[in-house]
Amino acid sequence: MHWVDAILLSSRIKWFLGLIALYLCYQIWRNYQYFGAYWTCWDLMLISGFLAFILSVWLAADLKRRLNLAIDQLRLNNVLVIDDAGVERLKEEVSNRGSSVQVWSGVLITLVILASYWAAIGPYAISVWNAWQAGVHPEAGTILLQIGSFTCVSVIGAALAGMLFGRLTYYGRLAGVLGKSENSLRVIPSHSDGACGLKPIGDYYLYQALVFAVPIIWLSAWWAWIIPNYEGMVCTLTGQSLQRYSNWQKPLFMQWLVVLVYFYMGFVWPFLRLRRRIKQARKSYNEHEATQLKSDIIALQNQLAELTEAEATQDRHAVLTVLDAKSKELWAISNMSGWPMDAGTLAKYRSLLVGEVALPIIVALISASNKEDGLGLLGTWLGKLI
Repeated sequence: MHWVDAILLSSRIKWFLGLIALYLCYQIWRNYQYFGAYWTCWDLMLISGFLAFILSVWLAADLKRRLNLAIDQLRLNNVLVIDDAGVERLKEEVSNRGSSVQVWSGVLITLVILASYWAAIGPYAISVWNAWQAGVHPEAGTILLQIGSFTCVSVIGAALAGMLFGRLTYYGRLAGVLGKSENSLRVIPSHSDGACGLKPIGDYYLYQALVFAVPIIWLSAWWAWIIPNYEGMVCTLTGQSLQRYSNWQKPLFMQWLVVLVYFYMGFVWPFLRLRRRIKQARKSYNEHEATQLKSDIIALQNQLAELTEAEATQDRHAVLTVLDAKSKELWAISNMSGWPMDAGTLAKYRSLLVGEVALPIIVALISASNKEDGLGLLGTWLGKLI
């Protein structure tokens, strides 16, 4: 077993999440100790961020099991014709060859988080350090310890999340690996799952999209809506305006863009490749099989008309059985889905796309429009973020 797979074992991830949950409880206790029940004074970004991290990593820990389940179900759907040894080779190829991708992804996300922290709290940490060195801030040491512990926990969590994002991206190549000649993936128009037998792939891709949705929605909620509107909130305990999150808007926006790239590479791109393959199969079916089926149906109907009364009694049922089968097959080709998922799953997929990409931009523009009007609104808004 590769060392990355050893780290990303589901059981070990859940133990790590237990430690993160304890750290989160400590942070909640600290907020309650300082501010009591005045929740508007709490560090809601930190608390909600760790909750989102725990949820997304918990979901991602189940990826390997769901991938293997999808492959097994494709085989049972008879769209993946392969022997037991081939199944094991396929699972190993999809799983193990992505180790380097997972490592580099972990490094990338760690660097992104460090850069974000430096941009958001770096100047403050430096000022506290200088005050501590000068001995003019009695609580500077405690503050630095809190910043250091928070940064260390975040970096470890970022490395783990980055490796899981890398796994998500590589597992997204499932459809490409299945497209190899050795693993001939069939497209069956008449399959009962409503997705040409490929619904297990569609369900797996939707689960990947759900894993990405947690960090994407959290990041977009903060940079697009909460931070622009948070400065008007007042701590009910001290009476002071809360503007401490203003430095986080640009870093969170950049993190949102990075996760969107992962979302595209690990879900949208391979999903669209699989859709193109289905559309090509549909075109081929309509050009060849459908044409032949139409001819067969007409010939069978003519054969029925030519049967004598005695022959009709004996052979009519057999001919009608064949005719019905060919008619159903023709109907399936004519109404063949162009998506590797059924209508219900496709609706969920579209809702996720709207919630992750379109909605944050719309909300950000609405928030900005409360402060500025005119054609320069979009340019000014982007200029503030970039």
